Amino acid sequence: MVMRPPPRIIFPIPVPLLPHLLDITQLNGSPWSNPAFNTSDPNWSSNVVGGHTFDGSSAHPFEWVSVLDPAVEQDDQVGLAGTALNPDMSGADLPFTHPFGTDFEFTIVPDPAYSGLLAPANKDPNGVYRDSWAAAQRSGISIPDGVLGVEIEAPLVPSEYQVAHGDRVAIYGRWIVDAGHPEFHTEIHPPLLMARARSIDHSGNPTPPSTNATTLFQLWSRPYQAGQLFSTGGDSGLPLRTYAERIAETLGDIEAFPPIFGQPFQGIHIVAFTVRPPVHVPQSATALSTLQLQCSYHFTVNGCCGVQVIPSLTEPDSVLVILALNSVSYPKLPEPAHHFDSFSIQKLLDQVPGGADLNIFQEIFLALQGTVNVRRYAAPQGSQTQDSVNVVPFTPLKTLPPFAQATDSSEPFPVYGWLKLQWVNVEPRLTVGSPITRMIPGGS
Repeated sequence: MVMRPPPRIIFPIPVPLLPHLLDITQLNGSPWSNPAFNTSDPNWSSNVVGGHTFDGSSAHPFEWVSVLDPAVEQDDQVGLAGTALNPDMSGADLPFTHPFGTDFEFTIVPDPAYSGLLAPANKDPNGVYRDSWAAAQRSGISIPDGVLGVEIEAPLVPSEYQVAHGDRVAIYGRWIVDAGHPEFHTEIHPPLLMARARSIDHSGNPTPPSTNATTLFQLWSRPYQAGQLFSTGGDSGLPLRTYAERIAETLGDIEAFPPIFGQPFQGIHIVAFTVRPPVHVPQSATALSTLQLQCSYHFTVNGCCGVQVIPSLTEPDSVLVILALNSVSYPKLPEPAHHFDSFSIQKLLDQVPGGADLNIFQEIFLALQGTVNVRRYAAPQGSQTQDSVNVVPFTPLKTLPPFAQATDSSEPFPVYGWLKLQWVNVEPRLTVGSPITRMIPGGS
């Protein structure tokens, strides 16, 4: 009988953990690239809005002005990834341009590749986002360049999809200059797609990354988009100042109708997200146990979006979530339910955001007398009829089905859903005569 030496067990060489659970990427998993824009002029954000704050006139009709297409309101083109800071509800927002209610807002510490989205005011630790700097300092989060604001009306984002402080986030939407404030900072306002990722334990609670943890990825899309131009008396495209003058001439109670677009986006948008496990290379593999990366997911769409989930083409042990949205196939949905909120002129003025020129809004509302009844839409409710359909259980990446979305044409959200990625202990398949079986009593 020939004595054989025991098989040599090779442990993985420790490597640094991947710094991020989530990124926005190209279709093949390569880094995301935004449209080029020259930000070398220190006054570039002011130049976008002509150096003038929003005044509701035809010359300056927009409070949120697209950097890339200043005359266009539906122009989602820009993405970024980073760390979420200081989520909160806005203290004041004009009801005329917030048909669903006040904003849910937070800031992002962008990855270095996206620092070009920051205006000079976004880099000031004592400026408009000083609370974010303080929140980051309390949490030990570094801000190397500045922070970018993100805003959307809170009722449009279900609570389970609202990001938390410290979440890894990836956003795609409108890159704008806020002309409601004289420092002309930049934001994503509103996002079309908002994803977050965190490391959780088996109970769903946040936990430090480890081979026992799970990456939870959650994705939300904008169901409606508010407009900034108004319609009345057969005329459309009216700035706020002209609209206020027109409705002041109506008999009886004054009613205001904040506009929303018939569809939440226009055109075709193709975006991918790379999702990574809590730790990249497992450190606990042995000769008798193997850690295998497995994925589970579920996404519901309303017919305008296709979702594909595949192993990453550029990174081992990662998955790629690919989204293709097309407004041509957007379903016809009923107008959301609404009611009217009553505002006195003083109450309207109380809703002017801090830092804005109050005199401008006093002029706009000068023609309005008494009470103004402003239409307010109800928060959209997901139908949830497909939430248990086509749920992909935890599956090894090699056999992961790429298409398993559920479709509900009555769903107000173009796409929403989740994905989980975790390491799973699996027993290796033992064959007679293998080095391992020779170590087991009874092996040949």
